[in-house]
Amino acid sequence: MVSKKFKVNGRKKQGEISPDESRTITAKQFDAVGNGVGSNGNAPEGNGKLPSELPVFSIQKIQPARPFASLPISNDEALLSAIEQTHEELEEDEEIRELSVRILTAFKTQNSVEALSQVALYDLSANLRSKAVTVLSEFDHESVFETILLACADPTREVKAAAARALFRLSFDRANAWTHIAESDEDGRMRQIARASIEAGLVERSLDRLVHEDYKIAQEAAAFTALMIKSGETSEIFNALVKHKERNARKAILHIIKITKDPKALEGLYSLLEQNNLPLGLQEEVDKTIEEIGFVTA
Repeated sequence: MVSKKFKVNGRKKQGEISPDESRTITAKQFDAVGNGVGSNGNAPEGNGKLPSELPVFSIQKIQPARPFASLPISNDEALLSAIEQTHEELEEDEEIRELSVRILTAFKTQNSVEALSQVALYDLSANLRSKAVTVLSEFDHESVFETILLACADPTREVKAAAARALFRLSFDRANAWTHIAESDEDGRMRQIARASIEAGLVERSLDRLVHEDYKIAQEAAAFTALMIKSGETSEIFNALVKHKERNARKAILHIIKITKDPKALEGLYSLLEQNNLPLGLQEEVDKTIEEIGFVTA
């Protein structure tokens, strides 16, 4: 499902959010997810804390994902009819498809989530895509997570803003959800999620949150960073390892690279050593990390 491309008619829809408004909503909502992250996206790490005092350095491994309960499948006639009418090839009338989306809100089931996900990612109407994303967030179930993340890379500001708000509403364990994706071992799936996360601006904010004083927030940031490393989409991570303004954040990034022990990180670490522009004191730690990862993968 996720391998399809967005289909967009390119026309501005009524009520579409302006560029300034979209950026404001996205920044505010993603910052709010971090509970205490400032308006500039920085975690409250620049307060003289020692690494040993920050929760991220107590994390010695990314815990395996816990299974989540699957939603039921329903054969309700109204549900099945609504699902059928969400398909553009069967129903060209946007108003009928919108009515079908409203009907699906009453059914928190596996097949309603699948139908809404199709609408959220592939419907021609940005209006319907954004509404489907909102409905999925109201279900607040881990099975909606990937669709909402992918919607963050939608070509329209309206849907991107809806996806940003949707992520803010989710209350399930997002660290567990990130780890579920990483454990799939599906390279294409992980890369697509990683690229959508980059598009949404999640990488910079998550790297800031690695050094948050709240363990739960730091844990989610660690799980997210581990997924990015495993996906191979690591340019922003290695750039931050060199250039992040907070020393503890650089140490935390390297700490996650070290505990993931993913061979994909070796090339990036070697490249940093060759460039010889690592911050003072970090080069030796990078050398040790390369040794540890190389020993594990040998």
